[in-house]
Amino acid sequence: MIGTPRPRTDVRLRQSRVHSPGELWAAYILLGIFCLITLFPLFVMVSVSLIPSQTLAPSLYHLWPAHPRLANYITMWHDLPIAHFLMNSLIIALGSTVVALAVGIPAGFALSRTKVFGRRIWLFLFLATQMFSPSMIIVSAYHVMSVLHLTDSYFGLIFLDSGFYCLPFVVWIIAGFMRQIPQELEEAVDIDGASSWQKLWRIFTPIAAPVIAVAGVYAFIASWNDFAFALTLATSQSLMPLPIGVYSFIGAYSIQWNYLMGASLVATIPILVLFLVLQRRLTSGIMAGTIR
Repeated sequence: MIGTPRPRTDVRLRQSRVHSPGELWAAYILLGIFCLITLFPLFVMVSVSLIPSQTLAPSLYHLWPAHPRLANYITMWHDLPIAHFLMNSLIIALGSTVVALAVGIPAGFALSRTKVFGRRIWLFLFLATQMFSPSMIIVSAYHVMSVLHLTDSYFGLIFLDSGFYCLPFVVWIIAGFMRQIPQELEEAVDIDGASSWQKLWRIFTPIAAPVIAVAGVYAFIASWNDFAFALTLATSQSLMPLPIGVYSFIGAYSIQWNYLMGASLVATIPILVLFLVLQRRLTSGIMAGTIR
């Protein structure tokens, strides 16, 4: 009959599907194995960071040191300016993220909602830059930074990190999401006489906020983990970020594994805090990116 609603058979099938206890236990076991494999390297880092320096070599072959020493972190903090390295990494990573978002959001909007010549080619070129290693451009990048007098400066590292690591991914993911926003919404805003900038910052940016959060977190992590550009441009200790500071525990004839692992654990704390703060935004942003 006309007007009779069709039964939602797919919903009923999904609701009638009940997992057996065996399936649930198998899923829990697989999840537990995956968690153990994932967390074991972190456990080894914690274990090695607590080994006293006097018994470092023989204790490396044990899962847990016989005499764990929390004072290793205090010694490491005093022997090496970890706090200063952390501050440098925060300045560079935050600066790179801000620059990448400030440039990437308008660029993604322009490539997705306006008629730009060669739009697909530009998006492909942005994505293709991620296939190159930093070592391929490190010599030319250093030459350009030296001509601009930006070596051994925050601006030089922020410029390279944001342009090479952060900006291509930010433009790609934001352009892909904004392309999914209905055209009718933009037409309704055009009736009110809104300009392109007003449409971007008042309409499209709030809608794309979860995806922008995902792009910002990726940009922050990519800049935070930069080693090649920082090793080349940061010649003075006052500018060295944390990855270069951690590298100083590796000597020519010996490696201070306990301090190296401790400093590496300290380097993961800002990333962990960032994920905890933006957890909901990240979840909604990832789910939004899967909707077509």
